[in-house]
Amino acid sequence: MKKSCLVVVGEQSGEEHFLSFFPQLQAKVQAELDFYGVAGSDSAAQGVELIYHLKEFSSMGFSEVLHKIPFYYNAHKELLKQVDQRKTQYAILVDFQGFNLRLAQSLKKKNVNVYYYVAPQAWAWKPWRAKKIAQSVQCLFCFLPFEKSWFQERGVSQVQLVAHPLYRKYAEELKQLKPHSQRDEILFLPGSRKMEVRSLMPVFYDVIKEIKKIKPEFKISLLISPSLDLCELEKYLHLFDHSYHSDQSSQAFQNAKFAVAASGTVTLATGLFQVPTVVCYKVNLFNEYVFYTVVKYTGFISLVNLILADEVFPELTQNLVSAQRIISELKQWFEDEEYLAKTLRQLARLNHLLRGEKEGFCPGEYIANEII
Repeated sequence: MKKSCLVVVGEQSGEEHFLSFFPQLQAKVQAELDFYGVAGSDSAAQGVELIYHLKEFSSMGFSEVLHKIPFYYNAHKELLKQVDQRKTQYAILVDFQGFNLRLAQSLKKKNVNVYYYVAPQAWAWKPWRAKKIAQSVQCLFCFLPFEKSWFQERGVSQVQLVAHPLYRKYAEELKQLKPHSQRDEILFLPGSRKMEVRSLMPVFYDVIKEIKKIKPEFKISLLISPSLDLCELEKYLHLFDHSYHSDQSSQAFQNAKFAVAASGTVTLATGLFQVPTVVCYKVNLFNEYVFYTVVKYTGFISLVNLILADEVFPELTQNLVSAQRIISELKQWFEDEEYLAKTLRQLARLNHLLRGEKEGFCPGEYIANEII
């Protein structure tokens, strides 16, 4: 009987992370290991047996999570049942910390070796989670340069600092960046979740109308997330000169002179491609209340700013997300060449910082070597 490995990927960005190393892992252990669990259609196409589709798991903000607690509780039980039935020895848990950290503890009690990919942001809030990771995880993979020492200082013995998946995904394109002066598009990235798009697109609509007045020489483009239902964008599509789909993302970033984006991993991609970006984060009032009273995080929300330890990308949250404010931030780059040059110099540092400790090191190879 073949050994088995549980995979839990709860969000679209998590699946992208997983698929950045899964082919190498599968190539090494395919004859010896079956993969099953929670993932998306792309993972299923590459051989992961789906117990749940990630679309069932994905949620945004505390209010959605609260609504889905019964679902998550039952899914936790079902996955542990599958672990017992299949006599599972290994698990790869990708991000999705609210669910996966609790699952890791349960798996440890069943002597399952857990490989946790994408370190939880315990340094931002709930630092006690580092202790849980130390107790339940075989190896923790992190992307951000400061994370390795942070977790090691808190008892996590096996921590691997690896090249960020976005750096590895776009490594070849990043070697041949189009000069910033030759780009002519302002790229809009309204997010991958329905709630994000519904809250941000009306604001972006007003921004686009103003840009067409003050900077008619710029083309207006849109990058559409693969997990988003197109009907959410249908009434706005006429605004754009060009729409890019996910398989054209590198082209979209190469052509973008500036960007306006929902907060998320995609803003790190714009940073890598040296696209000055206004980052927007807007949630409902309940989620805002929880964020400021329970989480109490006061640091940067953009990965670019976290890594560079400076507000290189303007960050607009909640009531600050307005067309007037976004235009004001963009104008600083439009009108102040020195300010723009400084932003581009700072962004040029990202590639080096996100290469990890070993150039080309792949987590799949590490996991395969541990398993075999």
